[in-house]
Amino acid sequence: MTGWIAGPGTDVAKFSSTQFPEASPTGLYVAAIGTNATSGSILQTVGGAVKANTRYTLIVSVGAPADFPFTGYVVELLAGNVTLASGNRSTPVGGTFVPEEVVYESGANPAQLGQPLQVLIRSLGNGEVCIAGVSLTAN
Repeated sequence: MTGWIAGPGTDVAKFSSTQFPEASPTGLYVAAIGTNATSGSILQTVGGAVKANTRYTLIVSVGAPADFPFTGYVVELLAGNVTLASGNRSTPVGGTFVPEEVVYESGANPAQLGQPLQVLIRSLGNGEVCIAGVSLTAN
């Protein structure tokens, strides 16, 4: 998880086809966020800053292992520690990944203009959410 700040209850884990049936024979590395005792989080400040008249699209691959409780998550796009947009609509079935898409349109004069962009992903409750990919585009 190069470049990410990991909170408690968060680690990089290698899962097998037992947890994710479509994992390759060599395994699948993911950010495992949360445990059966605590929630967890990851945070990264990305290289860009909020610009005017820009559409930001954040896509996160969210997974639920087949052998562990999934209690939900929140994906947030932030700037200056202010949430610009968030999402938690996708619900993966155990052993699968689904995309979560979060969109923010800055408009002509955004309040956070020039502030560095951040991505925060956190689990909800005492369960685990797995993150296999994160991308942020600006158009």
